[in-house]
Amino acid sequence: MVEAGEIKAYAENAREQLIDAEIALREKRHRLSFLCSALSAENAASALIITLGRRVSGRHSNWAVLGSLVTRIDEGLRAMVKEISVRLHRIEPHIRGSCGPPPLHREGW
Repeated sequence: MVEAGEIKAYAENAREQLIDAEIALREKRHRLSFLCSALSAENAASALIITLGRRVSGRHSNWAVLGSLVTRIDEGLRAMVKEISVRLHRIEPHIRGSCGPPPLHREGW
């Protein structure tokens, strides 16, 4: 089953990125830690989207896809999926910021 393999790949990537985030945090590389954590969350969300019977979109963010699923899924999962969608939406602008140019040092560039 293709979906099972895809779900497993997303879940494994999410786990590896979370480990990378923990290592970066121990090394006080905070921007890298945040980026790895955010990528982990996105990969976990992709696995969840496929598990819920939808495809990961190249056009729409995972938070938007999850948000659209809230009314179509089992009532017991709605609150959790909505919360995941909201949290992914909140971190999205910071992901772009963490990928930007590094802060200037006091010595100047």
